[in-house]
Amino acid sequence: MSVNDEILNKIREYSHYNFTPRKICILLDLDPESEKQLMEEFSDPDSKVSRIHELGKAEKEVEIMQRLEKFVTSGAEGSGEAARALAIMRYHQSVDELRKKLFGV
Repeated sequence: MSVNDEILNKIREYSHYNFTPRKICILLDLDPESEKQLMEEFSDPDSKVSRIHELGKAEKEVEIMQRLEKFVTSGAEGSGEAARALAIMRYHQSVDELRKKLFGV
C-alpha cells in the first residue's frame, strides 16, 4: 500500500484525538491487506506514518497545554483546576519520557 499525502493528513488529524493506530485504520476504511501494511508502518518508529502519528498527538498536546497555561495565568474561576490538569499532563510527559528512555516504549 502506498501512503499518500491524503492518508498522512488523515492520520495526523485522527492523531489529534489520540486515536490508536488500529482505530485510525478502521476510520480510513482500509482493506485487510492495506491495514496490515499500515499497522507495520505504525510499528516502525522511524517510518513516516509513525512520525506523523506522533506529530499529530504532540500538536494537540501542545495546544491543550497552551490553553491551560493561559487559563491558569488569567486567574479566572477554575484556574486552580486548570493548574492541576496542567501538572498532571506534565507528570505524564515525564513518565512517558522515562519509560521511553528505560524501556524504549
